[in-house]
Amino acid sequence: MIRIENLVKVYKDVRALDGLNLEVKPGQVYGFLGPNGAGKSTTILSTLGLIFPQEGRIQLFDHEVFADGRFDENQLVEAKKRVGYMPEHATLWDFLTPEQTLDIIADAFKIPKTEKGKRINELLELVGLKEARKRKVGKFSKGMRQRLLLAQALINDPELLILDEPMTGLDPTGIAEFKE
Repeated sequence: MIRIENLVKVYKDVRALDGLNLEVKPGQVYGFLGPNGAGKSTTILSTLGLIFPQEGRIQLFDHEVFADGRFDENQLVEAKKRVGYMPEHATLWDFLTPEQTLDIIADAFKIPKTEKGKRINELLELVGLKEARKRKVGKFSKGMRQRLLLAQALINDPELLILDEPMTGLDPTGIAEFKE
């Protein structure tokens, strides 16, 4: 699923990743633990093509997305169709409802209209936002926003789910539900 070889990322004079090697196989749950600045988010952002490492290789599924100092955009686009990503910091459209938000994301993934409504309903139920489906996101608590971000990450029924600090802002009940 993910294979990273000798990945290097330097920010000015800070070597955030120094020859990172990593392999995550299908069915594995893998987590990064470490202090701030250890390279956890840098690894995620590099893997998804959101920042550019200087050296190394990145393979997602059977797609070599980064090699020889550059991303292969075609390979990256194909691989990302199979990935769900929940960023640590994300902006939501405050003037939309969760239902409208997920509808837009579903359209971006080209989910057929015949499946879209059912998928949105299932996800709102799963993340505990069914009752808030018509409320504006701008009125949501931090925990509710996190739940919506998780639903967004799951909208395309991804083979690979990448979560960056997913429990930030969740109350104890939300954390327990998330772990479930």
